[in-house]
Amino acid sequence: MKELTLSWRDYVVSFDFAALDFTDPKKLKYQWKLEGFDGDWIHGGPRRIATYSNLGGGDYVLKVKATNVDGIWSEERLNLKITVIPPFYQRIWFWGLLVLSAGVCVGLLYRNRIRQL
Repeated sequence: MKELTLSWRDYVVSFDFAALDFTDPKKLKYQWKLEGFDGDWIHGGPRRIATYSNLGGGDYVLKVKATNVDGIWSEERLNLKITVIPPFYQRIWFWGLLVLSAGVCVGLLYRNRIRQL
């Protein structure tokens, strides 16, 4: 399975795909699904572009299938693993550092107040 890594700054992502049947390309139909985002297959008809915007951080799999000119769905499918790296403020190490910093601040405030008393 091929893999693609995106940044959280990639707001809009488009995937262009094509089935290789040169007899009458206008009769080809496509379906795709971005697992982890789409609930069901999207019926694109002859449209060959899937566009997504504001994907959250995480792992996705883009699956694409197509028909031939006779309308028979191909058994072969494109599977593309997509990893979107989340922004730093959505990562676990950031939240751990934030909690640790808050704990240190509270401890310092408490110690300062005890000295004043």
